[in-house]
Amino acid sequence: MPITKVLSTNDNLKAIAIGAEVGIGTIVGPASYATGGFAADVETDLELGGPPDAVFVSASNGMTCTWVGGSTKKIKVFGSLASDATTELTAAEDLSAVTFTVLALRKAA
Repeated sequence: MPITKVLSTNDNLKAIAIGAEVGIGTIVGPASYATGGFAADVETDLELGGPPDAVFVSASNGMTCTWVGGSTKKIKVFGSLASDATTELTAAEDLSAVTFTVLALRKAA
């Protein structure tokens, strides 16, 4: 499932840092989480002009999450009601009720 773009520099948003690109979007979690994370193509879905330099992800249910870039392009989720925030989520856990907000920053060339 692609990230739904909420706002980006293509929408006339002025970045705080001169010459930076900013993209903000949301993505609903999968019905069955896969170990290692679920697909999130930040660069394409948020219409950045290249790979992001920094990506911040938050989950609507408060779980800890991070974006894994490079060729992987996934959101990795940690913790659940049964474990702490340093343990990756168990495979097959249902995240379809969780919305992840993604903020991506890219330095202009």
